Amino acid sequence: MLLSPDERKWLSELCHLKIISVQKVAHAITNRVFVLHCIDNKKFIFKRLNVQARTATQRACEYQLQQLLSKLNLTPKVIAIKGSYKLQAFIAGETPKEVNTDSLTLLATQLSIIHQIPTKIAPLQCLASELKDLKKHSDRYVDEKEHAFYRQLATDLDHSSAKDTLCHGDLSLLNIVKTASGEVQILDWEYAVLACSAYDLASCCCINQLNEADENYLLDHYYDLYAEHLVIDKEKLKKEYVQYLSLFRYINKLWTDHFDKGSNSEI
Repeated sequence: MLLSPDERKWLSELCHLKIISVQKVAHAITNRVFVLHCIDNKKFIFKRLNVQARTATQRACEYQLQQLLSKLNLTPKVIAIKGSYKLQAFIAGETPKEVNTDSLTLLATQLSIIHQIPTKIAPLQCLASELKDLKKHSDRYVDEKEHAFYRQLATDLDHSSAKDTLCHGDLSLLNIVKTASGEVQILDWEYAVLACSAYDLASCCCINQLNEADENYLLDHYYDLYAEHLVIDKEKLKKEYVQYLSLFRYINKLWTDHFDKGSNSEI
């Protein structure tokens, strides 16, 4: 059974859903995500949240941000949330299937849109703290010298970041849905922070595993779209991006080690 009796009770009694079938979303990692097929051909997304992955304060920020963005028609609306249960609207559409000029242009465009949203509803960038937590919860050997190097880099970047730009923090192609009408919806805002453009560009390139040519295409197209909002030139942006990319690759390695080890532990 994909859903527990308590989850079914909450969905039935409090959310008034009559579920016909449940489908697990395979690519979800941090949380357990399910598509609920209900009567009248209605669909919803149910998330069993990993309560250890984000603090209560971070979850509260995520909820407020998602409600704001849903009003701007940028993300699905949260219908109900309680503890580790989250129910949200289902958006029918397609995600980009591969990395090409069209999908890279889409990523650059969405980043430029996100970075123009005037909101402070997100935690401040704190990569040094994230690295500390990853090491604390790791069951595998972590090279102390390497970790110390990246902790110092994270501390320096946390200190120098303007922390005035809303960043998605996890903008993979799988988190973009394009509807039949051409609207674009962005999913999974739990790693959104107030940071800087280079932070989100590096995170995006890292999680999508872009090669150097694709990275340059994305950065150039983003700069063409967003240059008037930046206080730094392209050379400075790329210099910052390289530093963040190095750090995110290391963070991603720690995350991959954690989730590939087959452990039942959560972070």
